[in-house]
Amino acid sequence: MEKHQTFEKTILPNIKKIIIVASGKGGVGKSTVAAGLAISLAMEGYATGLLDADMYGPSIPVLFNLQTERPEAREHNGKTIIEPFIRFGIKLMSLGFFIDPRQAVLWRSPLTSNKLKQLVNDTE
Repeated sequence: MEKHQTFEKTILPNIKKIIIVASGKGGVGKSTVAAGLAISLAMEGYATGLLDADMYGPSIPVLFNLQTERPEAREHNGKTIIEPFIRFGIKLMSLGFFIDPRQAVLWRSPLTSNKLKQLVNDTE
């Protein structure tokens, strides 16, 4: 007899579906495909968010003409909440909003992991 396990959704309780666009090779159009999917879903009426977790070449700020923008943060119940940008009805967040595009990115694995966790957990 097969046992069924149920997993409690605690990290992203308000997110119903997640679509991941990934590849081991750079420059193959992952960000373009992700942006197209997000725009299509938003046009169909779905509440849509797009997270660009590419630490070496985040393209979402460029694709949505936000490369010089930095997100605002606010305090809520003692926690810092990062406000995503909204374009075409899509909530946008990217590691690219937190790095200077003129600087080389030298992040080691623990730092990268912490930044990504912060982005996921602290973005509205």
